[in-house]
Amino acid sequence: MSEGTGLCPLCHEALMEDGQCLYCTTFEAAETKLLDAEGRRKAPPDGQTITLVESENGTRFPVKTARVRIGRDRSNQLIIRDDVYISRHHSFITFQEGHWWVEDLGSRNGTLLNDAHILQREMLSPGDKLTIGHTHFYVEQP
Repeated sequence: MSEGTGLCPLCHEALMEDGQCLYCTTFEAAETKLLDAEGRRKAPPDGQTITLVESENGTRFPVKTARVRIGRDRSNQLIIRDDVYISRHHSFITFQEGHWWVEDLGSRNGTLLNDAHILQREMLSPGDKLTIGHTHFYVEQP
């Protein structure tokens, strides 16, 4: 099945080539936990949103929804096309259980949090350094 030819019965997003929904579940190879469908996920309350600030040029990416997928592909919510070390679907940033989390989606080059590769979902905090491919961000909270 080609990407975009089928829709997930839970969240109605396009299914990936293997028939899995990237929004409702991440790749089994990454050994990540099942994620809620977007419709059941609560948006972060005012004052708990975060902003990713690109270290090199200061570009700001406000994160105001419960989940943001980052990667080179145009279907991501945060698209970074000028870094060839970023996978098409590289990582998720998720607001859950009152906290922000980051998880790698089985990307080739991994995701780093404070210069350490993450192997499982990790909590994000203001001031953290997030590296996706060769792009560096720091986390701010208004």
